[in-house]
Amino acid sequence: MSDKTVQAVFSPSPIYAFDKESGTYRDTVNTLEKEEDGLHFVCDQKSFLARFNNTGKGEELFSIEEGIHKVTVFARENLRSRLTKRLPLFRREEQAKKQLADFLTFPDMEEDTDYEYSVSGSGVKECILVKKPKLLYRYSFVLQCENVTAQMEEDQSIVFLDHE
Repeated sequence: MSDKTVQAVFSPSPIYAFDKESGTYRDTVNTLEKEEDGLHFVCDQKSFLARFNNTGKGEELFSIEEGIHKVTVFARENLRSRLTKRLPLFRREEQAKKQLADFLTFPDMEEDTDYEYSVSGSGVKECILVKKPKLLYRYSFVLQCENVTAQMEEDQSIVFLDHE
């Protein structure tokens, strides 16, 4: 700036994603659209496809695909009855640079706990919203992997490795 100060903008989620094909950065797409049949909310990021269950049936929460690779995330089996009774709640917010971001909240997936999901330029963001203090904070999910293998790292994060 003219007074030799620097102005920076902070965004809590990525606003640009690197496009490997073109070698350039592009705006991220953080919005969700309902599929024509209404069974899923979808975000097509060009580099990956995220689909969220909107049926209120079954255990599937969401899947994420990139080429031949796919990971589907399911709620624990003992939560089946709860998931079959609940549709996700949709919310849209304005983020940095007037960019829109959509959120899906699966309410009361566990006692006093909601699961909230959004899409960013690099993947799906999960927030576990705890409404009251608990003695134990442990949340289990089932992963179904196609053409990838899930591996836990030393820091307890999970990475997905190509079979090749």
